[in-house]
Amino acid sequence: MRSERARNGNPGPRRIGRRSFLLWCAAAAPALALAGARPRVAAVPSLVPEAQAAKPQAIKPQVERVHRASLERRVLATPRVIVMPEEDPAMVVEARTLALQNPVIEENCPDPHVLSANGTFYMVSTSHNLPAFPIRWSADLARWGQTGAFVFTHANRPAWAQDSHFWAPELHRVGGRYIAYFTARSKSSDRLCIGAAVADGPLGPYRDIGQPLISADVHVLDATFFRDDDGRQYLYWKSDAANGTPSGPLYAQRLTRDGLGLVGDRYALALNDLPWEGPLIEGPSVVKRGEFYHLFYSGGKYNTADYAVGVARSTSPVAGFVKRGDPILRGNTWWRGPGHNSVLRHRDQDYLVYHAWSGDQFRGVRSCLIDPIAWSDDGWPVINDGTPGQSAALT
Repeated sequence: MRSERARNGNPGPRRIGRRSFLLWCAAAAPALALAGARPRVAAVPSLVPEAQAAKPQAIKPQVERVHRASLERRVLATPRVIVMPEEDPAMVVEARTLALQNPVIEENCPDPHVLSANGTFYMVSTSHNLPAFPIRWSADLARWGQTGAFVFTHANRPAWAQDSHFWAPELHRVGGRYIAYFTARSKSSDRLCIGAAVADGPLGPYRDIGQPLISADVHVLDATFFRDDDGRQYLYWKSDAANGTPSGPLYAQRLTRDGLGLVGDRYALALNDLPWEGPLIEGPSVVKRGEFYHLFYSGGKYNTADYAVGVARSTSPVAGFVKRGDPILRGNTWWRGPGHNSVLRHRDQDYLVYHAWSGDQFRGVRSCLIDPIAWSDDGWPVINDGTPGQSAALT
C-alpha cells in the first residue's frame, strides 16, 4: 500500500545513488565551510604500489600526534577541504590558508630533510636501523603522513654498510632522477661513510651505487646537496678531525653532472671556533640569496640544551665564509636543542626544517619543527625571536 504521504501527493524521501551523493558533497563543501561547518577530510590511499609495500597503509593528512601539554599553547589551524583526485592522489586542491603548528611531526624524526617534487613534499629522517629512512609526505607542509616506503629495506640495503647507523638522509632531484645521500657505517672500516642511492621517483625503489661516495680515515657524515645558478653542483659534509675527535671541518666539493662523483678540489669551510659551538659543528645546509651563499649548520652536543643553529655566508660557494656569530636559533621553554636543519624554498619563501627535544627530555624523541625564515636588512637570516615558533602562516 502507498503511504499516507504518497496519497496526499508527497512521494516521500527520494533515494539517490552513491555517485550522486558524492557529487553533491563535493559541490556543497565550499558552502558548508563558509557556513562554519567542519569539513571532513578524505582518506588518502597509499602512494606506494602494492609491489613495494608489504603492508600498504592509509595516509591521513593530519598532524600525527599531539603532546597534551602543547595543546595548551597552540592555536588550532583553520580546517581545510582536501580533495584527492582519483587520477593523482598526490595532488591536493587547496581550500584556504593553513597555519604551521609546531611540532609538525611529534614522533621521533631526527635530522629531517624535505624535498618538493611535483606539488608534493617528501620528508626523510634518521632511522639508525633497517628499514632505513621512512618517507613521509605532505601536501601543505603542515600535515604529514606515512607513505609506507623506505629508502632502504633488507631487500635493497647497501651491501657495503652495516645494518645499523643509518643517519642524516636527504633526497634531491639531480637531472631526471632522484638521489638519496646518506650516512652509514662501513662493514670493512667500521667508520661512518657517505653513500648515494638512485631512483626514478621520490618514493623509490632506490638502488645503492655499490660503494661509499665518500670514505676517509675518519668519520664523514651529514651530506647535503646544492645546485648553483650556473648549474654547477656541490656536496657539503662534515668530517671528524681524527678518530674519536669530532672537531673537524665542514667540507665542500663539486659534484659530477649525475651527482654520483666528486671532481676538483676539496675545500674546508668552517671549524668550531666560537664558544657556543662546543666540541663540534655539523649538519650543513646551503641556500643562496642575492649575492650570498648562506651555510646553515648546528653546533654543540646534540643531546643537550646547548645544541643550536648557526649560519655563515660568503660570495663563493666554497671559500671565504664568515660566521654570523651567535646562534640564530636556540632552545626555549618548550623546545630544547634545536638543530640539524635543512632549508626548503617554496614559493619564494624559505623554511627551516629541523628537530628539537620537547621539554627537558633528551632521551629518544626529537620532534620535527618547521619555521619560516625572514631576512634582515643586512641580509642575515632570522628565525622568529631566535627560538622555535609555535605557529606561523604558510605563504
